[in-house]
Amino acid sequence: MPVVLGLHAFGHEAGACLVAPDGLRALSEERLSRVKYDGAFPKKAIEWVLEASGVGDLEKVDLVVYDLLERAGPRVIENLRQLGYLGEIRALRHHEAHAASAFFVSPFEEATVFTIDAGGTREGEEGPGVQPSARQLDHPMRREVQAVFYGQGHDIRTLRRTVVAPPWTINPGVFYGLASEFLGFGQMGAGKVMGLSAFGGKDVHFRKPFFEDIAEDPLARCPTKDPLQESVLHSYLPTVFGGTPPRKRHEQIDARYRDIAAYVQAECQRAVVSFLRNLASSAPSTNLCMAGGFALNAISNTAILGQTPFKSLFVQPAATDAGIPLGCALWGYHVVLGQERRFEMRTADLGGAYTIHEIQRAIGERSGIIVRRIDAIEHKAAEELAAGKIIGWLQGRSEFGPRALGHRSIFADPRNVRSVSRLNEEIKFRESFRPYAPMVLEEAAKKYFDLPESSPFMLLIAPVRQEWRSKLPAVTHVDGTARIQTVSEGDEPGLFRLLKEFERQSGCPVLLNTSFNRAGEPIIESPTDALDVFLATDLEALVMEDFWIEKEHVYE
Repeated sequence: MPVVLGLHAFGHEAGACLVAPDGLRALSEERLSRVKYDGAFPKKAIEWVLEASGVGDLEKVDLVVYDLLERAGPRVIENLRQLGYLGEIRALRHHEAHAASAFFVSPFEEATVFTIDAGGTREGEEGPGVQPSARQLDHPMRREVQAVFYGQGHDIRTLRRTVVAPPWTINPGVFYGLASEFLGFGQMGAGKVMGLSAFGGKDVHFRKPFFEDIAEDPLARCPTKDPLQESVLHSYLPTVFGGTPPRKRHEQIDARYRDIAAYVQAECQRAVVSFLRNLASSAPSTNLCMAGGFALNAISNTAILGQTPFKSLFVQPAATDAGIPLGCALWGYHVVLGQERRFEMRTADLGGAYTIHEIQRAIGERSGIIVRRIDAIEHKAAEELAAGKIIGWLQGRSEFGPRALGHRSIFADPRNVRSVSRLNEEIKFRESFRPYAPMVLEEAAKKYFDLPESSPFMLLIAPVRQEWRSKLPAVTHVDGTARIQTVSEGDEPGLFRLLKEFERQSGCPVLLNTSFNRAGEPIIESPTDALDVFLATDLEALVMEDFWIEKEHVYE
C-alpha cells in the first residue's frame, strides 16, 4: 500500500501524520520540542512518525501533502528537499485539510462536512497540485474562514466556501480569537473563554446581535481591513463591549470580563447554530462532521445536536490546526491516490508508546523516588484515588490533539471538591475559573449526565443531573454542566478497568480527568516528561504502564 506523509508547518500546532501499512501515526511537534503550539517545520515529528510506523526513511514515502497557509509552501518544500525527500509533493487548501481530517476518520459512509476557524488559505496562494479553479485574484485581505463539503466513500467535494474580504472579515472563529486576546488569554485561549462564559450574566447591558447575516454566512463587519490589527482590540472591541477596555494578562477578572465571555459564547453559538439550521434544509446528508478550531467548542457542539436537523455529529479530537497533518495525509491517500477508506477514529491514540526498557531507563536517571511494578495496576490506582490521592497517568500511545483522554492524564476523585484547589494551586497552576472534566463509563453516563449521545473525545457539554451535582463537585461547573468523556470497554479496555475498579471501591464510575502538564507547557509525551512534571509538582503518585512511582518523602 502507498505511504503518505501529511504536514502542517510554519503555523501554530505544526505536526506530521503518516499513513503506513500498519495504520496511522500522528504527533504534534510540541510534544517533542516541549514548546507549546510550536509552529516550526516539524522535523522531529516527521522523524518520529517514520520510526514509529516502521517506514524509517523518507525515501519510502510515496507522497507528501501540506496545507496552504500564510504562504508557507516554498519553505515547506525547501525543508523537505533539505531532508533528502525527492518524491511527489502536493499542496491542499487549509479548509480541505480540515474537512478530510474529520470525514475520513468518521463512522459515516457519507456526511455533510462543515469547517470553521479563524484563518485559512489566502487568495492567490498556490502550490503543486492545486487546481487552477481554486486560484483567484491575489488580495492580501481575502482568505477562507469556513467551508461546506460533502463526503462520500473515499472522496470529498466542495459545496461552498466563505472567503472574507473587507469589511466582512469577522466570523465566529475570528470573534472568539479576538475575544481571547481582549480578555488577556492570548491568541490560543479559546478554551479559557469557554470556561469563563459560564460565570457571565445572560442579559449584559451591551447585548445585541453581533453577526448580521447568519443564514447565508455568519459574518460581521470590521472597521479595519485586517481584523487582527491592534486597533481592533483597543478601539473597536471596547465599543462592542460597552466601553470596557482590554484586560491586561494579570489583571483581575471582574464581572465586566465575565459578561464579555458569556456574550461572545452566546453570539458565536447563535450564529453557528442558525447557519447550520439553514444549511440542513439543502444539505446532502443529516450526518455532520465538523473541524477547525471552533469545532472544539463543546457548548456549541451540544447545541448543534439539539437545535439543528442534523441527526449525528462527529468531531475528531485534533479538530484545531493540530489535525491538519491528519487531513493532509488522508486526502493524499484517499483523494489523490484513490485508496479505499480503512480508518475510523474510535480513540485518539495515534502517538507514542514506550517500552518497559524505555520507562526503566527514564526511571534510572532519577533519584528520590520509590518504584514498584504491580500486576493489575488499575486496582492499586483506584484504591489510592478513592483515598484522595491525585495521580499522573501514562498508559499506551499518546493522544493526538489538545485533549488528554486517559493516556497522558492526571486523575482525581470527582467527589472531593478539594481536588480542584489542589490541582490549581499545587499541580496545574492554572486559572480557578476553568472547569475539570469527568471521565465516566459509557454504560453509566446517562445516570449522571443529561448527555445526548456518547462523547469519547470530551467534545460535548451536558448538564450534570441535579441529584449528582453536590456529589460530583470537582467536575460540576458553576452552571451545573460538565464536559464529558465517555469510556467503553471495546475502545479503551485499560480505562474501563480503572473506572470499574474505582466504582467497586467508591460506588462511583466517574473520575476527574485533566491533561498531564503544567500551565504553559504541552501535554507530556514521554516517560521523561512524566517524571519531570511529577517531581516538580505535588502529584502524589505516577503510573507508567505497570510501574507505580512515589516520592521518597511520602514515607518520612
